[in-house]
Amino acid sequence: HRTALLRTGTMAITAATTGVSGPAGAGKSSMAVCLARDRAIQAHFSDGVTWLPFGRERTGAEVLATLAARLGVAAVPGIEPTVAISRALAGQRRLLVLDDVWTAEQLSAFEALTANGGLLGLLVTTRNDDLAGEHAQKVDALEGGEELRVLAAYIGGDTTAQSLLDNGDARELVKMCSGNPAMLRSVAALCKKKGAAPTLAYLEQCRQKLNLPKS
Repeated sequence: HRTALLRTGTMAITAATTGVSGPAGAGKSSMAVCLARDRAIQAHFSDGVTWLPFGRERTGAEVLATLAARLGVAAVPGIEPTVAISRALAGQRRLLVLDDVWTAEQLSAFEALTANGGLLGLLVTTRNDDLAGEHAQKVDALEGGEELRVLAAYIGGDTTAQSLLDNGDARELVKMCSGNPAMLRSVAALCKKKGAAPTLAYLEQCRQKLNLPKS
């Protein structure tokens, strides 16, 4: 993603969109945060990184209004918001992080933005692979021993992946999490309080109560 965002030259008007797609809790926003804090990215987009949260309910127009407010762009009768914002972005080198995009309508509100004489980058995080854009990367579930290593890191202390590997209850918990980092983090918090076996028993009770499938 860094390479995709840095590949644009100084004469480019708009940097091509790059995106991160994957299920909830897979680490899409965390990856975007790492990129936003990256020194090379910050140097390349020297006028700043602007984080814009979307979510299922917000429209593209609403988020566009948020961007206008952050840039100090006032609404002008007869002038489209994208035109007014593009004028404010002229000459700037700025990265927009469009976090948690759900629909094409949300994304389309930003397609007409430009930064004449500058550089405008777009980094999209979304659960929809089709909305991730050019140079998109999918965040897949953790596999093999990686999920055990992540669970061990979240539990902390003297816990190691090998000790979890030798623990049948821990292996079953990892399987229930389907390699999802957010789920592993929640399970780790329970394990720290209860232990692996009681946590597994508790989650199994929840599964049965909610009539969820074993898988």
